[in-house]
Amino acid sequence: MMTRDASEFQENILIVDDTPANLRLLSEMLSVRGYRVRPVLDGQMALSSVQAFLPDLILLDIKMSGMSGYEVCEALKTNRRTSDIPIIFISAVGEMADKVRAFSLGGVDYITKPFQSEEVIARIETHLKLRRLQLSLQEKNEQLRHEMAGREQMEARLRCVHKMESIGTLTGGIAHDFNNILGVIVGNAELALDDVPEWSPAYLNLQEVVAASLRAKEVIRKLLSFSRHSNSERKRIRLGDVIRESMPLIRSSVAGQIDLQLSIPDEAFHMLADTGQIHQLLINLCNNAGYAMREKGGVLEIGVGYAEADEEKARQFHHLSPGRYVRLTVRDTGCGIDPEIEDRIFDPYFTTQDIGQGSGMGLAVVHGIVRGHNGEILVRSRLGQGSTFEAYFPEAESEASAEPENDPALLMGEERILLVDDEPSIVDIGCQRLKRMGYQVSGHTDPTEALALFRTEPDQFDLLITDLVMPQMSGDMLVKEMGVVRPGFPVILCTGYIERMTEEKIRRLGVCRCIRKPVDKYEFLFTVRQVLDEV
Repeated sequence: MMTRDASEFQENILIVDDTPANLRLLSEMLSVRGYRVRPVLDGQMALSSVQAFLPDLILLDIKMSGMSGYEVCEALKTNRRTSDIPIIFISAVGEMADKVRAFSLGGVDYITKPFQSEEVIARIETHLKLRRLQLSLQEKNEQLRHEMAGREQMEARLRCVHKMESIGTLTGGIAHDFNNILGVIVGNAELALDDVPEWSPAYLNLQEVVAASLRAKEVIRKLLSFSRHSNSERKRIRLGDVIRESMPLIRSSVAGQIDLQLSIPDEAFHMLADTGQIHQLLINLCNNAGYAMREKGGVLEIGVGYAEADEEKARQFHHLSPGRYVRLTVRDTGCGIDPEIEDRIFDPYFTTQDIGQGSGMGLAVVHGIVRGHNGEILVRSRLGQGSTFEAYFPEAESEASAEPENDPALLMGEERILLVDDEPSIVDIGCQRLKRMGYQVSGHTDPTEALALFRTEPDQFDLLITDLVMPQMSGDMLVKEMGVVRPGFPVILCTGYIERMTEEKIRRLGVCRCIRKPVDKYEFLFTVRQVLDEV
């Protein structure tokens, strides 16, 4: 008789029989076939052996001293860990009642003694094959469940993305209209300020209208940035000031039993950053800290300081270069982070929060913002004692910036300007601003009409000021058409969609300046004078 390759058969068979001669016969019969065999003499030893190492199949005698084969089978089938192991009963008794009971207890087959070796081998191989197919099916079902769960998660994320895109599109449209409304409010209030004496109570009221409208302009910019309709707009900021601006929203977002503390020295802490993104970073870190202290409360501390990164530390933190950094610290006394998941907390969609309470994107967004600012974020945490997040941003070098000149005499001129915007109120306000400073202005709400006029007398104009988004013709198309007629014609683009104008597009169109709506009088006039003086 040929034996089979041991590598082909890895199944482990447990043989249970209280007759040593039967154990030897079955063991030799199966061993020569390449099976791994474990013979035991009684039922209790069989149960202990199964718990120590699960077999692939069991040959079980029925009539044994002590614990019968039926009792062994019943014990195995009531245990979830061993219930799926196939059991073949072997017995000298061939009564129908015994066979029925054997199958009713969960046996898969019944072999009557004395048995033929070929019959035993054939039945064992059949049930082992069925067992392999069963395990394979279970594995594939588990894979399918995982794939279906992953697909459901991806579909949920996709729905969320589509929802955010829809919200972003709606936000962009509303913001554009709102910017035009703000432009009318700011423009008319500033025109009224020119006509109202400074001693009048109305003068102060109008100043408040202008100031509030310009604050609303910044809110719109942040809203567009959050809805991804605006590119990152970085400028030199004081981190301490940004933190103080964020405090009202942070206080309202954390639980009342949390003690919020600030540690911000009087130093400048200048950095080049997008204010909206830093606000978002602070909110996300503080929300994360608040969740960690939701049950018992605690202390949430926000601090600012400087840190030096020498070459050795820069090598330690792969994304840092040697130099001076502004360090933002957010420290809480919450539950802390399990060391086993600390390396995953910045992964997208990873969350320890309950379903419906977190998207798993908060810290991933924080990580992206910090890396996007050429910085690094580190976390230290101990279970039960809290966590500390430290974000490092390159310190901004001192630089002089041109501020709009408020002296009316320096903003005046006599040049002829072509002003185009589809909002009649915006055109009227722009014309009044410019005419009061001595300029000659031709205002139009229809860009095609303005283009036709320009084509008839292109040398009669010194500057074009145009909106970007207009129904008859877009501002960039208007600029292209005028450039064909008069190459190098100076242009100022005044729009609420300034994020659509990349540096490459501005250079290609030949636009001199882009200013964001709503624009206050002095920024508007300063930009006009600056462009005209540069020509």
